[in-house]
Amino acid sequence: MIYISCASAFALQPKLPCSRRTKKFPMQLAPLLNSLPPIPSHARVAIGALGIGTAQLIRTKGTKSHRVSGWILIVPMVYVADSVLFIHEIKSFGKYSPIHALSLVALASLFAGVPAIRRRKIRTHQMTMTILFLSALVATGLFTLYPGRTMHQVLFG
Repeated sequence: MIYISCASAFALQPKLPCSRRTKKFPMQLAPLLNSLPPIPSHARVAIGALGIGTAQLIRTKGTKSHRVSGWILIVPMVYVADSVLFIHEIKSFGKYSPIHALSLVALASLFAGVPAIRRRKIRTHQMTMTILFLSALVATGLFTLYPGRTMHQVLFG
């Protein structure tokens, strides 16, 4: 568990009494670590891909480091898109959900974005990869915070 001091928690309200005890932050890793495979590895790799993808969007495009990071980013993106096919916490259509369909769209986007840049279709590559990042990592990441999901339990208890 992560703890924050009472003094820092009430830094904006100095008139409130503060004891020496610490306040607990509700984040716990136990729900994630105790989940069935592939949820723990899926979450770790997705968080890593989110970091690399954010750096890709921020950094200067077309540089050698951007190209190398882009090739590196493909590996976790493929893993995340593949591993989600084996996660069945939400069952909208049998044992599948809209996130499973989005996973297939993510894989198709990956396999469309890479050839686009190789053919020097920069705008197509840019749009494909940006939409892929926002839909496959950011939007689905926000869906994991839905009450009852593992990441909701991790972050909010």
